[in-house]
Order: sequence, then C-alpha cells, then structure tokens
Amino acid sequence: NILKNKSLNELKLKKLNAEKIFANKLQDILNDYSKKNSIDLIIRKESLLNGSKDLEITNDIIKIFNTNVKKIELSK
Repeated sequence: NILKNKSLNELKLKKLNAEKIFANKLQDILNDYSKKNSIDLIIRKESLLNGSKDLEITNDIIKIFNTNVKKIELSK
C-alpha cells in the first residue's frame, strides 16, 4: 500500500509538472501571437458571452503549438 501511494504521488507530480510546462509553452505562443497580430486581449471562449467568429484564433494557436512543441518531457 505504501508503494502504491508513493507511485500515485510520483504520477501526480509528473502530471502537475507536465501541465505547468504545457501552460508555459502555451503562454509563450499566445504572447508571441498577440504581438505579431496586434492583439491586446485574448479571452477564453467560456468567459465570452458573444463575439464575432472572425476573432476566433483557437485553430491558429493549436497549429502553432503543434508545430513548435513536439513533446513535453516528463521528469524521471
């Protein structure tokens, strides 16, 4: 049981680390994209009541992320 708990804790730490790395890489991409495209504000869809579909950048960001981030290394 102790070994199982230790393994679960290690897995949780790896997951948290991967999420942090993902978020940092995504933030860098969003910052760069907003500068290059003169965007002052990026809002999550969930927080938006109404907006033009022309302002949607999700697919662009996903393409850039997938091009620039091939994998996220997990700590051992």
